[in-house]
Amino acid sequence: MLDIEKLDKENKLGKLIDNRWNESEPLWNDIEKAYKKNKAVWQNDDSIVATIPKRKSKVRDNRSFLAMESVIAALTGRPSRPNVLPTNGKLESGQIALDLQDLFLETYKSLRMKKKIRRGLRWLFLARLMVFKMIWDNDIDNFNLMVVDPRKVRFSKKSTNSMDTDVAIEEIDTTIPDMMERFPEQKEDILKQAGGKEEDHMIANTPATYKEAWLTGGEWVVYKFREKILKKEKNPYWDWEGVLFTKNELRKFETLELPAERKKLLGLARGVREKRVERANRYQNYLANHFDKPRHPYIFASMLEVEDRPIGETSLMEQVNPLQRNVNQRKRQIADNASMAQGRWVVDTKFVESKTKGDIQAMKSDPEGIIFGDGVSQGITIQSGRDLPVMVKEDLILSIQAIDSLFGTQPTFRGEKEGSETATGRALLREQSYQRLTELIDIVDDLHWEIYNWELQLIKVRYTETHYTKILGRDRALRIIQTMQDDISDGIDVQVIPGQIMPKDRVYRAERALEGVKNGFVIPLTYFEEAEFDNPMETAKQLEMYKVSPFTVLDMDPEDIEKLRKGIALLQEVAQATAPTDPRAKAIADLKNKTQQIVQSDEFKKQPIARQRQILTQLKGQFNTLSQAKPATQPVAQQ
Repeated sequence: MLDIEKLDKENKLGKLIDNRWNESEPLWNDIEKAYKKNKAVWQNDDSIVATIPKRKSKVRDNRSFLAMESVIAALTGRPSRPNVLPTNGKLESGQIALDLQDLFLETYKSLRMKKKIRRGLRWLFLARLMVFKMIWDNDIDNFNLMVVDPRKVRFSKKSTNSMDTDVAIEEIDTTIPDMMERFPEQKEDILKQAGGKEEDHMIANTPATYKEAWLTGGEWVVYKFREKILKKEKNPYWDWEGVLFTKNELRKFETLELPAERKKLLGLARGVREKRVERANRYQNYLANHFDKPRHPYIFASMLEVEDRPIGETSLMEQVNPLQRNVNQRKRQIADNASMAQGRWVVDTKFVESKTKGDIQAMKSDPEGIIFGDGVSQGITIQSGRDLPVMVKEDLILSIQAIDSLFGTQPTFRGEKEGSETATGRALLREQSYQRLTELIDIVDDLHWEIYNWELQLIKVRYTETHYTKILGRDRALRIIQTMQDDISDGIDVQVIPGQIMPKDRVYRAERALEGVKNGFVIPLTYFEEAEFDNPMETAKQLEMYKVSPFTVLDMDPEDIEKLRKGIALLQEVAQATAPTDPRAKAIADLKNKTQQIVQSDEFKKQPIARQRQILTQLKGQFNTLSQAKPATQPVAQQ
């Protein structure tokens, strides 16, 4: 392990940082080359067609851009859901774990992490490496996530992930005034290195770059501007001071299971810390950290690796670039051929002496023009273009399909419909595309896992006062989570549910739920949830109330009710006028009214249950007799 204090005293710390930066330079040259080449293709740069003759088509069909952005959109469709495991089975511990899960998801939205992850994934595709940095943002008094240009960082040349690199160095672009504001005690050293007067730099806002070097695995951070070490400090995201407990206090603290009891004891110990510092050797130091050891705040990832190094051997963009060039070439051939559809004019000036070349060109460009002049019938002939060979179009299609296969972005994956397909069939095709993205899905899941764990570490170290997080639930209810560092017990484990980031096929899920409702397998509420109604529960309630009585959910004034009454009366009149005459109808109606009167009478209600059943059985028999009786007259057809 390097002795940072000793190296600083011997003025060797700056040389150490420069050596660590330079030893990884060959690897980062690959990043620079890949980024420059891939970005030109991704953004459809004009340099791609710079060598094409002036009158030739410069059309491009950027299928690699479409494929890459489709994959990024899918990978950021939903965040990897955190799964926080409580310290023990106590109800209070379980609630804190649930609150942390909601807090992580809420900060994912409020800090716009989806947009930041999209930017990081673009760096991954274009430069083979994506890098993020967790920071404590004083402007919002909370943790935050930054996207870092991978060309401006260096990690150990044999490292394969964020946790096995001994060094992490970043070049930070800033200005001389901002640097002096951040390092006020080193203002003179900064001006000495930059040269010139402070006033001149304030007016010009002189740009500058300094290095931020995290050494010994993240235990130390050193700031270097040119040849001068501006500052060195222990990792600011690690609790070095801790809480001083007596042996009995620590023993009691370790046996407490309820978070409220642990929080109370921590508060008491913090209150007397200043008195105990003078005799610190008599106390046990409890450090409030989630991580096992200090870490640098960078999170990086690559793909398609073979050797032990931070960046992959290639990228998907580099694999499809030759295919993209072929697509562009075939598209230009088709475009050039299409421009020859009107044919080429061959003009013999011996017969067309009265027309200049400009006159002939004007005639050709006017599709409704008239060719007029002496000798034009003999002097002008049209050579029509020929269709391209079928293999040109077939090669274009094959190249497009190969790009989609490499990225796993078949039309169904992009949401495009091919012919007639069922919801289940579409879901199966999308699942096949997802299999091609397994490595990328794992990378994004791991990224979320590191972000959530970093957030928990910063909560334990920096949430010295209560932080309030507002959560708006699915039922539109507002909930406020109160979080402080002492609320978090040791042993909380943060995991992610793997493979949940891919977006849901809403059409498939809604169609499946609708079929379930029709067949009686699921309730309407399930359909409203799967179809993502704004308020599924309220919609389901209104549906059931409407079935029982429409008037309970419809806001109708007296005028509406009167119009409805008249409409119902008119429908009844029409029904009676068109209904066939049957003598049984009046007798059945009379018997229904009589039955209702009997059942609602006080005398019937006073009868014993057995007698009530006997009366109802008799009335039922009378109904059956009337219903089965043969009508005296046949229905009369209405004219």
